[in-house]
Amino acid sequence: MERLLKAFFRTKHFTTAEVDETKLKRCLSTFDLTALGIGCTLGAGVYVVTGEVAKNQAGPAIVISFAIAAVASLLAGLCYAEFGARVPKAGSAYIYSYVSIGELCAFVIGWNMLLEYIMGAAAVGKAWSDFFNSLCHDCVKNFFIEHLGSLKLHWLSGYPDFLAFTFIMFLTIVIICGAAESSALNWVFTILNLSVILFATVAGLVFAEAKNWDNFAPYGFHGIMSGAATCFFAFVGFDVIATSGEEAKNPRTAIPRATVAALFIVFVAYESISVALTLMMPYNKLPDHSALATAFDYRGFPTAKYIVAVGAICGLSSSALDGIFPIPRILYAMASDRLIFSFFAKINERTGTPVIACAVSGLFTALLAMFLDLSALAEMLSIGTLLSYTIVSISVILLRYKPGSVIEDTGAQISDGTDELGLNEDVEIFEESENHSKPSDDAIESEKTTAAAATTTDPFSSNKNSSSPPVLSRVIKCILGPRLDGPTEDSFLVVKIALVVFILDTIGLQCCLVWGMDRLTSKDPLVIVIFVLCLMWMLLAVDVIARQPESKNTLTFKVPFLPFLPLAAVFINIFLLLELQTLTWIRFAVWMVIGMAIYLSYGVRYSTQNDEIVENNDASYMELINSIED
Repeated sequence: MERLLKAFFRTKHFTTAEVDETKLKRCLSTFDLTALGIGCTLGAGVYVVTGEVAKNQAGPAIVISFAIAAVASLLAGLCYAEFGARVPKAGSAYIYSYVSIGELCAFVIGWNMLLEYIMGAAAVGKAWSDFFNSLCHDCVKNFFIEHLGSLKLHWLSGYPDFLAFTFIMFLTIVIICGAAESSALNWVFTILNLSVILFATVAGLVFAEAKNWDNFAPYGFHGIMSGAATCFFAFVGFDVIATSGEEAKNPRTAIPRATVAALFIVFVAYESISVALTLMMPYNKLPDHSALATAFDYRGFPTAKYIVAVGAICGLSSSALDGIFPIPRILYAMASDRLIFSFFAKINERTGTPVIACAVSGLFTALLAMFLDLSALAEMLSIGTLLSYTIVSISVILLRYKPGSVIEDTGAQISDGTDELGLNEDVEIFEESENHSKPSDDAIESEKTTAAAATTTDPFSSNKNSSSPPVLSRVIKCILGPRLDGPTEDSFLVVKIALVVFILDTIGLQCCLVWGMDRLTSKDPLVIVIFVLCLMWMLLAVDVIARQPESKNTLTFKVPFLPFLPLAAVFINIFLLLELQTLTWIRFAVWMVIGMAIYLSYGVRYSTQNDEIVENNDASYMELINSIED
């Protein structure tokens, strides 16, 4: 069991050269990455979500809902931005969790990111087909039903949707041709979509009537927050920027800038349409679908609905393209580490893309879009996204409080490839820094302290220093004693323990809010006691983490107000995870069973981390691998 834990929690590490080198083509500028983020995030939701939320949840106060959702999304976006500056590799949250938490967590996140993007791209492809059919009065749909028949199962599409299949396969071919070609097509779709949004905003404000905002928040505070939860998912997709890290020309600066810029532009677009829509037409008269086009009809400008239709088609097209784009990159990253089948990592020299990964993922996505119902696809989107956001936020905290100093590339690897639940020394990520060519005295002293503490804080180590104080006394000293100048293994252990306490109490607190609100408002003593205890321990954990010393490593971008912003992101994401339907969790469990079968039968045995273990002649690991093979 001990050896299996070592396999699960071993972390990935790089030298500076390894971080910078890639088999993919570095051809994407900051503007290209920003356009990818806008295209994947904005899509056609701006034409659909605004009307639904305004009518059923928030009224004109949807502008506040979008502002709250934007701030919540920015919390996760800042965490992605820091990791993009720290580890600019393909794989996004997968690689971030690999270097900070461990291999098992990385596989779980990567596997669920595949689910998220595949289902998302298939859903958008299906929505594109449905929207196209609505423009031609279902002529394509009726043709296929007449000649091929219909599908009767409730979770299947009503007919074989070859239009959606063809659309997804066309985008797959574009992606196979290269990142530059994909970016060029995305620019066309994104510029047209933003142009239509600008037109709709200006035209809508021409017809604006202030009286439509007289009843600004008809559903009250609860409606605003409910609308914010829905609007939060309208900002999903910006992590495609981090996934493209290995194809960016200057990823350490481009990824943070593109992430923040994309979120800001998307927020302005949503706010603009929300203001124009709710000022044009009373919120209670908005239809559930095509609200923007209906609003222009209501104001006597029916021509505008055709322009809106062009924007919706372009939005759906860019969203589908940018949804398919990261799938082969995640497959490439996982296959390069040999956690899944290594043939997915093969790169075509001419196009600079993982062709097999592109073709297989594109075909699978197209088949799902062809046969599955849109609602069945959409239900699986949220869980992968929220888990990724949560893990990235946790990983930022772990690496910022981890002991160690920034050092230049020595061409050597300093880790043995193992990390037991993050309790021993974490992986070092080497970054070049002209201002830190020599370690400072504080850094040297910190490393000495780290080395001394590491011998006693590693529960799997057989080398115990009998002269060192007990772990418990050192942990208490870190909590109650004076603040240290730099992080040590003991302070890092305190942060990990406090993080676990924070997460558990957050879950308990939000269970009271989600499922026990009636008993809480009726002053049930048991629920009140649980709520108060969870709240107290959660705040105490935040205070303990905040009092620990941060790493002094120099990065091109850092999340401000640590640890409060990442912890706020974790709090919000856990709340949204608890709001998901039971059926979504069941489907997630089925997907995870498939993934774990692949990982335990292939990933553990063939992981690239085993290569270093063989070089070091680690007999215990070879015994583990042999036992798995048997």
